[in-house]
Amino acid sequence: MVRGNPLLWVVAGAVAPGAAAASVSGAEAGTPNSAVGIEEVVVSARKRNENLQNVGLAVTAIGGDSLQRLRIGDLRDLVQQVPGLQVQTSFGMTNPAIFLRGVGVNDLGAIASGAVGLYHDGVYVGSPSAQLFQFFDLERVEVLRGPQGTLYGRNTPAGAINFVSRTPRHEFDARLRASVGRFDEAELEGAVGGSMSNTVAARLAFVSNQRDGHVRNFTLATDDSDIDNWAARASVWWQPVESVEAILRLHTGRSNAGPKRNKSQGLLDPDSVAAGLPGPCPTPERLGTCSDPLGYVDTPDPYTGNWNRAGNEDVDRSGASATVTWARDDIVLTSVTSVSDSGRSILHDADASPNQLLEINWKDDSREWSQELRLRSAKTSAPTWLAGIYYYHRDVMVEQVNDVFRALRPLVGFDPMQGVFTVKTSIDSDVSAYSVFAEYADTSESIEVFTVKTPCIGSNPTSGRKARKTSFTCSTMTSRW
Repeated sequence: MVRGNPLLWVVAGAVAPGAAAASVSGAEAGTPNSAVGIEEVVVSARKRNENLQNVGLAVTAIGGDSLQRLRIGDLRDLVQQVPGLQVQTSFGMTNPAIFLRGVGVNDLGAIASGAVGLYHDGVYVGSPSAQLFQFFDLERVEVLRGPQGTLYGRNTPAGAINFVSRTPRHEFDARLRASVGRFDEAELEGAVGGSMSNTVAARLAFVSNQRDGHVRNFTLATDDSDIDNWAARASVWWQPVESVEAILRLHTGRSNAGPKRNKSQGLLDPDSVAAGLPGPCPTPERLGTCSDPLGYVDTPDPYTGNWNRAGNEDVDRSGASATVTWARDDIVLTSVTSVSDSGRSILHDADASPNQLLEINWKDDSREWSQELRLRSAKTSAPTWLAGIYYYHRDVMVEQVNDVFRALRPLVGFDPMQGVFTVKTSIDSDVSAYSVFAEYADTSESIEVFTVKTPCIGSNPTSGRKARKTSFTCSTMTSRW
């Protein structure tokens, strides 16, 4: 995420002269126009590398260097740079509700599928618990606005977001970035890569971020909402023969964060509760003035409170993907295979008070597997075509336990150990999806799509019985592409 007021910023890198030349094909998005012309920005929004100016889509592309310069750490920070993008989170590091152009799905469930598809190195990320992964060692991010159902096999009615990692090169490349900030924040990101042989190149990247809590919990005398995240990715590029290229990627990461604290918005007058005759609060809109049924009045400061449970949000994510490309003079065949696992465990003090009124234990595990085969024309000039098949499968297990009104049970005579007010929900879900897609584009010639002709409108000013002058106005509009 965006970090405020970093005290130290260190960038150390060793890049061979050839490495700069190798990155021209992935030119920095958002770079100002130079004096000699517009720098080329290459995107893969249509499943092929091409100039952004030649793509007939609404695309916002941000290069890796710009992501670092703008301090964009995860999906939530893209909102400041991408028009029409909104990201809402009810939890700390999971389940983002993503909207593009006002279209999205606000569902906190672990089996939900959003209206905006997320793709990391061509692999669909369907698990909500894995969608707020940290950005590190990325070549670019592409945001495609509008429905993308033709070339993307999963849910994309609102748009798609592509995250493209840096590819291993034969040229040696090393970089390191470190920063520190308030609340003992320390962030470290690095990457190193180069040639292993004439046909193999490898790259290793990592990121780590720790921060103490900034929300004071008076009940437990702790500072909550701390952060402890790390992630790593290993990539291997292999070209056994000139016509075949393979990229294998392994990734893993963990987020151990403190809970996202809620505040208690009471509805009762605290004086009436103390008198034993609860009545409505005259100022329910003001935090720290109204009480809950047990007489608790929260603090007016949003960064302080009283919570009886420490709580946590632990997220694990790992996976592997293999992209194999076979190219000939006229066609290119691509296979993308992936498998990933993600899990989440949440202990949540939902009543936002020192009383045990509602406590939630949440756990979910998700395994995803996908396979995509694409065949396309090798040439970049018109006409171009692409066809493929896609299969996706996901297994999800969800377990949720709601502990309700534990503080009130002694008052009504129930034994808390009997779990009378404990609600447990378990869900096992299997999701399978497949698609067949094709696209053909020919922009070599302008094609007349429609012609609109307005009728001639006459103007006939008269003087007496005889017209002195008559004029006519006609127009024709033709749309071509």
